[in-house]
Amino acid sequence: MKKLDWLKEANKTIVVAFDVDGTLVNFDDTPNQDNILLFNHFQRLGCKTIIWSSAGQEYAESWCEKLGLKPSGIRLKPLNKKETEWVDIAFDDDTKLGVVSITV
Repeated sequence: MKKLDWLKEANKTIVVAFDVDGTLVNFDDTPNQDNILLFNHFQRLGCKTIIWSSAGQEYAESWCEKLGLKPSGIRLKPLNKKETEWVDIAFDDDTKLGVVSITV
């Protein structure tokens, strides 16, 4: 992750967002362990982590509790890229959000 060092040198906290359904949780309601490990890795790097869901904030909160995740923030998933310009990296299964969008 040395490629992210330039952001830290610029005194910027990296914001990384993860969607719930299809990203942290598979569509059969089983945890996606690979993406959960990735979430934990970004947290260990000191990034601000956000978990969101189009099903709503309470839905995302319930999954955070079930998965034992403690993100910096939990929210309703934004509707479009313009609403996520503050997110540096977004992991999602279907929507292009954030400055860098990674479809999983």
